[in-house]
Amino acid sequence: MKRWILLFAAIACLAAGTACGKKATAKKKTETRITIQTSPDKATVLIDGKKVGKSPLGGEYSSGSYVVKAEKEGYFPAWKGVVVKEGETTKVEMSLKPIVTSVLLETSPSVKADVTFNGKVIGQTPVVIRDLDCGSYTARLSAPGYFPKEISWDVKDERPQKIIAEMRKNTGNITITRCVNGATVKVNGKNCGVLPYTFTAEQGDYNIEVTAPGYSTFRQKVSLISGRREIVRPRLAILPGALYITSKPAGAHIRIDGKAYGQTPNKIEGLTPNRTVRIVLTKRDYDPVSFQATVQPGKTINLGRNLSSSLGGIEFVTRPAGVTVYLNNKRLTVTEKDPNSPGYSKVFRVNSLPPGEYTLRFTHKRAKPEFETRKVTVQKNKNVRVENVVEMWVPNARITLKSTGAVYEGRIVRENKNSITLEHNRKSRINYTRKELEKIDRLAEEE
Repeated sequence: MKRWILLFAAIACLAAGTACGKKATAKKKTETRITIQTSPDKATVLIDGKKVGKSPLGGEYSSGSYVVKAEKEGYFPAWKGVVVKEGETTKVEMSLKPIVTSVLLETSPSVKADVTFNGKVIGQTPVVIRDLDCGSYTARLSAPGYFPKEISWDVKDERPQKIIAEMRKNTGNITITRCVNGATVKVNGKNCGVLPYTFTAEQGDYNIEVTAPGYSTFRQKVSLISGRREIVRPRLAILPGALYITSKPAGAHIRIDGKAYGQTPNKIEGLTPNRTVRIVLTKRDYDPVSFQATVQPGKTINLGRNLSSSLGGIEFVTRPAGVTVYLNNKRLTVTEKDPNSPGYSKVFRVNSLPPGEYTLRFTHKRAKPEFETRKVTVQKNKNVRVENVVEMWVPNARITLKSTGAVYEGRIVRENKNSITLEHNRKSRINYTRKELEKIDRLAEEE
């Protein structure tokens, strides 16, 4: 305050001196020039209290003392005393200090609202905006659960301001009721847990998705309005089930509760859920298989079964090879030599025989007797071995005696460099020295 008093006193003295100077020079007018510049420009300029225009400006004045004032809206006024000498141009430069202030922004109710000012988020309420020049301003406040709020204010002087923005809620409630056990809900793609579920949200659209194992998916779009409660009552349809049935071997006929469904492997879909069904698998030459399964909603149950053959088989070895074999009076095979077992045939197998009694007849033209018969009982899923070896008595040599010229056929069962043992039949064996023999003809055992 004292500084202002002293300033006005100085201005008064200068004014008085100027008046005296004007009187002293009134008789003699000397053109003297004053130029005035301000920062910022376009300030209103007063000389000795009289408006003379906007800066920058200049004019001719008499010599003497003057008080120059510059003022501009949004700036503190500035004064300056000048002494003008006759015949000179006096330059006056003046700087105006801008008027600035601070603004405190708050909300009611008190919430943490983001404040956007001049296109940037500068913080959350309460927030202070500093160093504001004189002028008009706006800010935007936004907070979860509230409508955005735009506020405006004017700065006219240096006095700080406090602005309280009234925030209005924009939330409502959505409740999704229970439907089936274990049902879960997603809201806008986010898992929200098991039903029932209630949540508070801002006004807007929400995508509700409810799922449960074995049921169809429920979807609904809810448009929530501020202050309202929306109730969603989902309806889930139970899904049919499926059975995937396989067998070893494949190709078994499938019947479910008496209805045919093709052959294995096969996926049977569209079955009534939560129902127990009876499944029967049948395949030629295999025992039927019957079992139960419960159809699960929305699921595929894998069911695999091994089939047991209902057929059997017969296998045999002959000695010698080359024997013709008949099964129930039908020619079956001629046995082949086994290169690893001289004198014996390979193992012969006949499969896929229904269980029961069978007659095998083994024949050889040179055998004594010419045929052998065997009775065999075939059991399902088994191969029956006919004895260890089916032997037929077939001569393998013909000898001629020196003494009588007699010729005999038989089987040489033992021989060395001095003698042989000839089996004339299954019950008679005779030893011959080589000196007694005219010759020995070897006979092939095979036909």
